[in-house]
Amino acid sequence: MTTTFKWFCSYFDTVEYKVFGSTPVRSLEIHHGSEDCLNYMKSIHNYNGDPTSFDREVVSAQGGASIHYSEGQGLPYHWTPELYDAFVSYLRARHEYSQRQTVNMYDRYGVPQEARHFETLFIPRPIFFNFDTRQYETEPWFRELSVASPVADTAQFC
Repeated sequence: MTTTFKWFCSYFDTVEYKVFGSTPVRSLEIHHGSEDCLNYMKSIHNYNGDPTSFDREVVSAQGGASIHYSEGQGLPYHWTPELYDAFVSYLRARHEYSQRQTVNMYDRYGVPQEARHFETLFIPRPIFFNFDTRQYETEPWFRELSVASPVADTAQFC
């Protein structure tokens, strides 16, 4: 059975996807907030007496994607390279479909070339919450992989 993804909801700086298939992962979240969104979140954040908690809990997750398991996996939750590759393939396919739909709409309404705008594909890095440092960190295997083979296409890694 293949792993599939379905958009579930968006809120603040987060877009959540449900994960279906032969994996124990139930959902994943992309964290990518605008400056205005992060400023608002900071203004309502409950610090519980720790002024560094916002940076550790929210800012450290920006540009990343975290996962959540549905069954007894030990914390912290870690990505596998295979699941990450499947999710990036899903994001690329969804982006290509969106680009085709946008081109069709531009053509249908006669939008001139100079007025056409296309979204950049953002690919989040795989992150996990490190309970020792109490912040989100990039998966070690991804850091090694991204140094060894940089991506040279239109995607922008966060």
